[in-house]
Amino acid sequence: MSRFLAVLAVVMSLHLSHSFRILGLFPHAGESHYQIFQPIMKALAEAGHEVTVLSHFPERSNITGLRVLVIDEHKSLMNAMDLALFENRRPYNHFLEFFMLYEWGVGSCQKTLNSTALKNILASGETFDLVITEFFNTDCMLAIAHKLNVPFIGLSSCTLMPWHLDRVGMPNFPSYIPALFMGYSEDMSFAERLGNWITLQSFKLAYRFFNNRAANSLIEEYLGPGIPDVGELAKRTSLIMVNTHHSLSGTKPLPPSVVEIGGVYLFSSHKNTLDSKLDAELKNFLDSADNGVIYISWGSMIKADTLPAAKRDGILQALAMQPQKVLWKWENDTIPNKPDNVFIRKWMPQRDVLCHPKVRVFMAHGGLLGSSEAAYCGVPVIATPMYGDQFFNAASLKHRGMGVRTFCGCMARACRIPSLLAAGRVSALIIDPQLM
Repeated sequence: MSRFLAVLAVVMSLHLSHSFRILGLFPHAGESHYQIFQPIMKALAEAGHEVTVLSHFPERSNITGLRVLVIDEHKSLMNAMDLALFENRRPYNHFLEFFMLYEWGVGSCQKTLNSTALKNILASGETFDLVITEFFNTDCMLAIAHKLNVPFIGLSSCTLMPWHLDRVGMPNFPSYIPALFMGYSEDMSFAERLGNWITLQSFKLAYRFFNNRAANSLIEEYLGPGIPDVGELAKRTSLIMVNTHHSLSGTKPLPPSVVEIGGVYLFSSHKNTLDSKLDAELKNFLDSADNGVIYISWGSMIKADTLPAAKRDGILQALAMQPQKVLWKWENDTIPNKPDNVFIRKWMPQRDVLCHPKVRVFMAHGGLLGSSEAAYCGVPVIATPMYGDQFFNAASLKHRGMGVRTFCGCMARACRIPSLLAAGRVSALIIDPQLM
């Protein structure tokens, strides 16, 4: 964090002598990703720079120097994923997820390169000094930096993916650094290390063959010929800021061009404090929980009300037996067979909920934002990973004694372990032999 603050302080202090024109390109429609990057762009505008942002999410605050152009407000991936997709995970699922990310990336590139907002910027002849863009299977955006003839900085919402390493000369040691897509911690068996190495190398090759070829094709289609291969453009990366922290993701050798910024989004851009967003009803519910609160949320993209009925009822029956109150992010106004101790909401100010002193346990999907918030607030996690980096995050939490890991098919069973849900300390979770 100290390295990131030093870099950010230098960038933000440059307005004393010159105000820079910065273009932020965020083609991915995942709102949780944008929640990480938005405070950075706001902070740059507040520091006196002229910041233009292309994203799927309108800006509702009025900040001088910040202009947000919307790619497609209705393209958000909020509540877009069905829980039935994750019922039966197979050993090869991480390869299938690679192609899911590939399809997301192609769709994001098509939507953004063909957007009126981007076309207007390129046609206007506006000049910029820097491009900041998300590195999430959308390397097509690097062609925009090339056309504008400016350097670019990459932002990553999760630990670096295998294909990001070479572009900044970052070494990788699969013997103790688990690949993002593997549900391993640093403590791997020989077989796991071998699988880790195979995944690392095969994903690098697959990215070059599939993603780079698709990006080059889209760049030529929408921006015309003459732009270098996207693989060569990636080597021009000036800096990558990564939403990780070694306390959660483990230590690794980082070159000067990679800076960890995990947790930067937790604070207001105006002051180094947490601004509570609990409304009166939610605050009263939490304050009145004499035996504590169990908080359940599977993130912004997974739709909880698609949980199969049998599993939903099993969880509700188990929760009804607990002395704690339960706060559950649920996308419908009602939930069948809801016990009296369960309170549902379509949206929660998650950071503020987790930091409330009455919250005892966080039942989550293992997303990095939720894991970071739980670590910051000191709440143990029952992680039920479902796709992507969630298996890696869940393994990291378990390895560091910050929670336990269950799987989608075991959610109802895990809920029936009273000591798990009554836990107020991480150690109470770890010593339960039924979870090992």
